[in-house]
Amino acid sequence: MISPAGKGLFHRAIWQSGAFINDQAAPLAAAETNGEGFAAAAGCDSGSSTNIAACLRALSVSQVLALQGTATGNGPYVTGLLVDGIVLPIDPDTAWTTGKFSHVPILHGSTRGRVDLYSQRQRIL
Repeated sequence: MISPAGKGLFHRAIWQSGAFINDQAAPLAAAETNGEGFAAAAGCDSGSSTNIAACLRALSVSQVLALQGTATGNGPYVTGLLVDGIVLPIDPDTAWTTGKFSHVPILHGSTRGRVDLYSQRQRIL
């Protein structure tokens, strides 16, 4: 709903179990730093950018999953929302407060037990 590329693609939206309002979106530089850190942790940080990309593409699913974090928390390389200036041009809070999003009817809801799941996760942490 915030991305200009999605304009006109949706006539309605459903926000299930919350929305991105108040989530902190990372700037592009932070995501690039996380990507470089991920490549280094995966052993793919040497050589040309072509070699690095090839090394990352060759990683197994289990290797990628091991670097992404656990069921109770993201690893150090997970960025979340990313304001790159293209796909997500502005921070979601700014989009909502300034009206710079696709204005379509929204149904917002939550699933039964979602809060319980969140509470269980917090106890584990």
